[in-house]
Amino acid sequence: MDVLVSALFIAAGLGLQYLLSSKNNPYLGVIIPVLFVTGMTWRYLEGGYNSFLAYILILGFGLILLFEEWSRGRKAMKKNQEKELEKIRTYDIN
Repeated sequence: MDVLVSALFIAAGLGLQYLLSSKNNPYLGVIIPVLFVTGMTWRYLEGGYNSFLAYILILGFGLILLFEEWSRGRKAMKKNQEKELEKIRTYDIN
């Protein structure tokens, strides 16, 4: 059961990261990584990990995933902007 809850939590976090990153303000995509680093550091300081290496590996892998979602969200936002500009251009021509 814990694995299922963890997987759902991770999926929700990545989805929220994509959603925030696809908005016009690029700084909204920083919210989830800051919360992630804060939570991971708090858990490490409370003794949630056996070693510093485990903490660094999980933190690094998580940040890579979050920054990849940020990149995908920004690309989707730019693609949508280009589509809107193309619609405006076609209406202006007619």
